[in-house]
Amino acid sequence: PAKALGIVQHGVRDFQVGLIGLVQLGNDGDSPDAHRHPLGDGRGVGDVELLHRLPGVLQVEAMAQAAGVLVLNYLEEPEKYSTYFLKIDNVKFRQKVVPGNTLLLNVSLMTEIRRGCAIVKGYAFVGEKIVCEAEFMAQIIKNK
Repeated sequence: PAKALGIVQHGVRDFQVGLIGLVQLGNDGDSPDAHRHPLGDGRGVGDVELLHRLPGVLQVEAMAQAAGVLVLNYLEEPEKYSTYFLKIDNVKFRQKVVPGNTLLLNVSLMTEIRRGCAIVKGYAFVGEKIVCEAEFMAQIIKNK
């Protein structure tokens, strides 16, 4: 989990850890499952604990971070690369996420990585219910 969080290339580390608290590779070895800590448990993301729901933009950001971990997992030396998201499509919010919920993120490649680009499908669950879904296109760039 720490290695996976280390390759997420966003600037504010506390913010990332709040969004993706635990990353585990799935049974197929490809798709990571990432857990977002329950809201209101003292480990949340800044002002989010003051809200009565987790804003959709943070749900999408958490899925994008999990997608970045997935994509970089396919590289020999993932710490030498970053993912930059080119587009986010077909975002759907199906149910609100409230304090006490644990958000389970599941992301998987929709196609093979070609010419440094990956297309990823992401789902956010609370229990067995899908609360959010989106498709991401990411470009993989070598760090300078």
